[in-house]
Amino acid sequence: MGRLILITGGARSGKSSFAEKLAAEMAQAEHAAFDEDSVSKHAGPDSGHACTAGHECGYSCTAGPGRGHSCVAGLDGGHSPIVEPDDRPSCVTRASRDRSVTGEGHVTSVIYIATCIPGDDEMRQRVVIHKSRRPSHWKTVEEPLDLAGALRREGACSRVLLVDCLGLYVTNLLCQEATGTSQNDICQAVLGSVREFAGAARNVPAHVIVVSNEVGMGLVPEYPLGRLFRDTLGWANQILAEGSDKVYLMVSGIPVAVKS
Repeated sequence: MGRLILITGGARSGKSSFAEKLAAEMAQAEHAAFDEDSVSKHAGPDSGHACTAGHECGYSCTAGPGRGHSCVAGLDGGHSPIVEPDDRPSCVTRASRDRSVTGEGHVTSVIYIATCIPGDDEMRQRVVIHKSRRPSHWKTVEEPLDLAGALRREGACSRVLLVDCLGLYVTNLLCQEATGTSQNDICQAVLGSVREFAGAARNVPAHVIVVSNEVGMGLVPEYPLGRLFRDTLGWANQILAEGSDKVYLMVSGIPVAVKS
């Protein structure tokens, strides 16, 4: 099973940037590990196997599935502004790397699971900017309401699943549930979905990285729905943190390990 890593921070703290950089590095490490394993078991300089990328390395290069991480940070915390390093191994072609398990027997390096529902021009522009920063060979899956289902569907198709973000996911669920019931019932329904998501993240072969927001360090929201969001997301972050292998707090773009 993969690992789960949580990264949390305030506004413009660099959480998405760090999450994307981490996803690329983890995918690259998985490629390297499986290439080395393939070399040691199946090929060598005198084996006659050809590198799939046409390099004169004398090896037959293959790859395998990855693990999982989770990243959480504050609202508008800079989740994705960095351009990720290329996660291609030197002897695996981009075409072979990008094929999914369901297509031609290969896994995708990183699958980006977006929870955003772009409801206005400003949000749609943010989505465009986020997409432009991600490597073109990453696959994007849009899933605003069922993260557990998305992980189960995609967890065997990638080395790394990057979920961005938990804060928007909680927002979507709150808006869906916020009719005709008490705040406590709404909160518990949302947290039930978060628990299911956390359980799925611990049981897929891919690494799972979850970006979230830390919203409990500022002023108390003026309106009831704002207070419900703050409290529910705080508890959701605790659920993810409890099950995570690592937790980072982003401070001015610097990841501070609080659980490792």
